[in-house]
Amino acid sequence: MKKIIVLSIILNSFLIFSQADSSLTRNQFNETELKFIKETYKWEKEKILIIKFTQPSKNCHYNNNKNIKKYESRWDNGINLKRKKTIYIYSDREASKDVIDNKKQFNDKDDFFYNKFFINDNYCYGVVVINKKGKYAYKSGEYMPNDIKKLIQNL
Repeated sequence: MKKIIVLSIILNSFLIFSQADSSLTRNQFNETELKFIKETYKWEKEKILIIKFTQPSKNCHYNNNKNIKKYESRWDNGINLKRKKTIYIYSDREASKDVIDNKKQFNDKDDFFYNKFFINDNYCYGVVVINKKGKYAYKSGEYMPNDIKKLIQNL
């Protein structure tokens, strides 16, 4: 009986993780949006832009902005891709004011990413991957390095 229960748990785990890919969405920015992103977030030479987005605390079931200074080291994406740029965008201006450097960590100017991708989500985080042509793929919610790799492959 114990073997059946353990086998059932393992099988359900595989099913749950295999369904996670359905939350990956892709599309393309128009020229105006792409120009805005490149200018605002200083994206110049790199082929891929990876945006690690933090929702406002009101959209999260816990205070995801409490230890905001620790996020960058916690979210090492482990992706070995030449000519990529990874930035962190925070929707909560007040909570992020001490870490914004406008080099790697930014506020969500004009709530662009929040309104485009995350306004209707009750997740704490999200990730957006964009190529130079403006094609993007994103995932709402918690993500892992493999999710980012799949997003890049889907561009």
